[in-house]
Amino acid sequence: MPATLTATAGAATEPPRPTDDPATAPPPSDHCLEPALTARPGRDSLLGARIAGARAILQDEAGDDDDVLLVAANDVHQKAVANPGNADAQAASLLLWRAEADAWAAANGAPSSLDEETRLQAYLDMWSMALDPPEPPVFHTRRDVARTYVLERARTGQSIAIATQPAPGPVPLDRLIDRFLETPEVRTRYYRQFADYVDTHLDHFSKLGAIGDALAAGIPSLRLEERPARMWHIASLTAYPAGAHLLPSGWVLTALGRSLGESYIAEMPDGEFLHIDAAGRMAKLPPDMVDRAGRLNATALLQSLGLRSPQPAGHGESSGKEYTVSYRPCDPILLRGHIVAQRRKAVLAAIEQWKADNYLPSRTESVLRVLIPFYGLHHNLKWDPGYRLQAGDVAWDAAALAITVAGIALTAGGGSAGVVAAQASMRTVASQGVKAMIKVGMQSIMRQFHVRVLMLGGARELADFVLPVFSAARLLKSAARVTPLAAQALKTATQNAGIALRAADARLLMNGIYEVLARTAPARRNFTANTIRHTLEAASRRPVPMRIYRSESGGLRRGTPQSAIGPDASIDDILVAIIRQTACGGSETGPVMCLTVNRVVPAQSARDRPDPCIYTIDTSTAPGQFRNIEDILLNEGPRLVQAGKIHGAMLEHAVMRTLERQEERIFYIGTRIPDAMVVGREHMAPDETRDTATGG
Repeated sequence: MPATLTATAGAATEPPRPTDDPATAPPPSDHCLEPALTARPGRDSLLGARIAGARAILQDEAGDDDDVLLVAANDVHQKAVANPGNADAQAASLLLWRAEADAWAAANGAPSSLDEETRLQAYLDMWSMALDPPEPPVFHTRRDVARTYVLERARTGQSIAIATQPAPGPVPLDRLIDRFLETPEVRTRYYRQFADYVDTHLDHFSKLGAIGDALAAGIPSLRLEERPARMWHIASLTAYPAGAHLLPSGWVLTALGRSLGESYIAEMPDGEFLHIDAAGRMAKLPPDMVDRAGRLNATALLQSLGLRSPQPAGHGESSGKEYTVSYRPCDPILLRGHIVAQRRKAVLAAIEQWKADNYLPSRTESVLRVLIPFYGLHHNLKWDPGYRLQAGDVAWDAAALAITVAGIALTAGGGSAGVVAAQASMRTVASQGVKAMIKVGMQSIMRQFHVRVLMLGGARELADFVLPVFSAARLLKSAARVTPLAAQALKTATQNAGIALRAADARLLMNGIYEVLARTAPARRNFTANTIRHTLEAASRRPVPMRIYRSESGGLRRGTPQSAIGPDASIDDILVAIIRQTACGGSETGPVMCLTVNRVVPAQSARDRPDPCIYTIDTSTAPGQFRNIEDILLNEGPRLVQAGKIHGAMLEHAVMRTLERQEERIFYIGTRIPDAMVVGREHMAPDETRDTATGG
């Protein structure tokens, strides 16, 4: 028998949303990461696994350049795809896939209970998800379909006449659309788009949604391959107004309740608890979800879902909403299959609801639906190839008549299709999935792609990556040990990759950076690759003014401004420090001297310095030693990346920071500014720094 628990809530809120969703995450902090950390893919990412797999095969001959290993590994897989009859190329690719999968599984905490075939399949699925994302469920209203059909007929010379006599003037397009709404072709096309999507893309989309939701909730994708130790089916979770349990009548209580849907709780073999809602979304639960007798802790469940305040209501306060949880234990099943099925059902319900809401029946059909019993059922069975007759479509006492009508409809020439009625809460599942889930599925590659590799062909994006051509079963049958031929193939590819990277056109690197920044820019910034390029190029051509400014601490007795970089630093050392300082936020307190064309900027920063003063610098005596940051990034950055002095990701961060700040920063390409260039020294009193900071 199902158990029922009741809890009273102090405050009712919506369940918390993931904070690491790309669309809602807070902006990154200004702290600076080491270049190696910003450039290197995480060990648990797909790229990290590919590099780690190549390194495991080459051992001491792998070298330190991850970019070379990445390009070489891609080349090995490309040759296997291009030459299916080449046994050596196939063997090398097979070995590399297995090494990658081992590294990926280890980095993602694969439990010992997972066999190797399951780990291999999970890794191949992640690559398939990243490189072959499903089509999003984008559909057209029947009016849109009719418009497309009319224009299509007009383009191909087919008749679009709607009367036997020619009209005296042009016929409005809307009138033509109204006429063609009634045609069988438009109806068939309208319903066919849903059936085609379900047949072709829904399973793939649902699988990506399951993986994406798990990652967004901080749950490793390999977790989906496990079977829980115990599971509970939450048959219902119902919300009631405060005090509803005191009502004497059961039917009144039922009328007041609002169902929040069914869900599941899974206890994993390691003791972790997970919640799976009706749409297949996962969330971690606290460890005190179940007592020793196997009873659920309703209060902990409600708190974890954001439905109950952790603190009890105080004296005289409203107790908030009340909740009833009905549950029972159920047999544990593999998480992945269960969650994908839940997501498929939710997305299908959203599609069906969209289908019904956007059919837009004509005036004639609207009248027929009112006058003729079961007209809607007849219509769906005849025109919608995705429709499936269910008892809920008709009243129980009219079931026999409904079956008769269905038989007539099918005899008249129709198809079959699915449930029109769907929960309103599911309407946004499909559209939300496109925005969030596909981004999560792609982020393992797009966010951690080594920017330096883009020098090989500009904005190549994923051109070098290929879909797995081997099944997990074939990978399992391949040789697990490193063979000399396979190792030699990867070694040769590594040598070729190193040569290619050294000979690449460094200028193409900026094109790749523009593309990456355009894709990852916040929604509020309308960036495209071209706008980024034009902005930076225009700024780089801006001449350095004759007078620029810098604030220093220590008062006038300190002398002329001097950078913290060593006196023996080369020009490249200074340029590298400038780019690193810009990538880390561009603070004036960095190791190199950052100046500005606007006196207000150093005056504002002076308020945080002890005994501040502002220097006015004359740049006319040595114009080549003062350069704006855009000039340095565009004309020196790619060369320094090519020379291996900075990582491509560091240059990318510097470009991003420059676009965000837009403060016209100037850098001195030297260590100490000579006295002859200093034409003004001004000590700032504390009151003056406060006035300047507040605009007084």
